[in-house]
Parts: sequence; structure tokens; C-alpha cells
Amino acid sequence: MIRPPDTSLPVPLYSQIADQLRWQVSTGALRPGTPLPATRDAATAWRVHRHTVARAYRELKEAGLLRAGANGRWLVSGGPAAESAAPGIDSFLAETLEIARAQLGLTPSGLAAALRAHAGAEVGPDHACAIECTPDQCADLERQLESHWRVAARSFCLADDGEPPEMPLVATLFHYEEIRARWPHRVADVRFVAASVDPTVRDIVEHVAPGAGRHDVALLVRHDAVAGLALAEEIEALLGPHYPVRLEVQAHRHGADALPEAEVVLATPSAYAALGAADRARLDVVRVRYAVDPRDLGALGVVFGWRALTLRAARAHVR
Repeated sequence: MIRPPDTSLPVPLYSQIADQLRWQVSTGALRPGTPLPATRDAATAWRVHRHTVARAYRELKEAGLLRAGANGRWLVSGGPAAESAAPGIDSFLAETLEIARAQLGLTPSGLAAALRAHAGAEVGPDHACAIECTPDQCADLERQLESHWRVAARSFCLADDGEPPEMPLVATLFHYEEIRARWPHRVADVRFVAASVDPTVRDIVEHVAPGAGRHDVALLVRHDAVAGLALAEEIEALLGPHYPVRLEVQAHRHGADALPEAEVVLATPSAYAALGAADRARLDVVRVRYAVDPRDLGALGVVFGWRALTLRAARAHVR
């Protein structure tokens, strides 16, 4: 659901619309192939001029997040992740599987095992690199990859110089535009995944501020108020009616480390990283964590040829 843009903000109306749509793509609320409203219908619903909607759509098209569909409609492309497979791969795989069945009597799982063995995949785990904005986020994404796939994950923080290593790269769609701007020659190497607020955040908040009645929850973002509003709505839906969420922008407060007064302060990764050690140690300050969409996490094995962990190995990794 897109909110009508706020004319009191110093952010262009088309940019507010584009930011909201970008957020929904990033969190998986808008999946690849989803049609967007026609510009005329969207303009009526969002109370803006039709040209404003068209400009927002063009911005997302240039970012690789939209593609043209039938009848002039725009469809969510999901960024380059949806187009990362080599052209003709589906027909090649179908033909290969048919030959394996007819001539060798191999099932799909048997063929997959033979390919892995031939490539030497049983020697050890595959390797992957998680790209994120803070060391904490890097560690989270590494953990999610290693808890699902037999991979040895390392990370590359967007705050660092240089560029990621030559290996399978995974990043959330939140950072698609930054990665495209910094390493345009590497974008095709990156599998971008959708992510949303980790449900465990709800458990932590309920532990810090338990009981019935309304609790004061503040969401601290670093700069982006438009994306912050979308995140606040997502968190409020996760927490429920007893935990209304108000937005606080760290850059607008007096002092980079100043905390808002609240029972619980939820801080986005970049806002959390900017806090002082004493503030990060407070029990009522909670870092927002993100969980990769299970569909995208599962698709990584198909894209990169990774092997899934056995149930026993997955349980051991969680422990």
C-alpha cells in the first residue's frame, strides 16, 4: 500500500513514491512480476499528477526494478537478480534432464548429485560473500546463508574501500542502487534478495516492555525519513496495537548519539552503528534485524548450485 506523498517534506513527490515502491520491492511485499497501477489510477489514489507517477516509475525502471509489461503496464522486475541466469538456461536444463532420463535412467536428484561430484563439490563447502552496510548486518547475512546452505560465508562491508572478492555475492535489495553506483561492472555477479524485519524483534520488544496497555516505541533512523515511515508501518504491524511506533530521525536530533525518550528504542543498523557504546549496551535499545525472504534464500541454491544443509547440520549450526 502506497501512502500519498507528504507535501510538507523537502523531498520531491515523485521521489517519495519511488522510495515507497523501492522499499516494498526490497522487503518482498512487491514480488517480481507484480503489475503496478496504471499511472492514471495511481495518480488518483495517491493524490498527485499523473506525470509525477510516471516520473517515479521511470526512476525505478532506470534502477532496474521495473520492466515494461503488456498493455503499457509496468511490472516489478526485482532488479538484476531476476535476470541473472544465462539466456536459454531453462531450455538447456530441460534438454539435459531429458537426455539423463532417457539414456542414463537418472532422476533429477541423481543428475544433480552426479554434477556436484564431477565438479568436485564434495571436497568442501562452497564459498559466498555477503554484502551489507554494517559489520552487524554482514554477520547476520552470513549466519542466514550458512544456516541454510553448505557454504563458508565471508562478508564485505559497504563502508570499506575496494570491492568484493571474486565469488558468489549476495546482497539485499536495500543496497541495490549503492552497489550499482560503486561497482557497475559487478552488478551482474550479485544475487539480490528481499528482506524484512526479523520476527524475533517482536519477542525482544515484548520482553523489554511486557504487559497490556500501550507502550511507547521509537524507531530511530539515520537519515531517510521516507523509508523510515515505511519501516515504522512494517514494525507496527509486526508488534501489534499495543506498541505504536513513532519515527525519529537521528540526523535531526541534537548530537549524533542523542536517543529519543521512549520505553523501547528500535534503531536501524546504520543508526545503531552511530550510537555510542554506552547507548548500544542499554537493554531498551534494540537493533532492528532483517531476515531474508525464505523464497529468495531458497533460490540461492538454484542460482549458485549450493547444497542444502542436512537437518542435523542445520540444527547444529543454530545451536
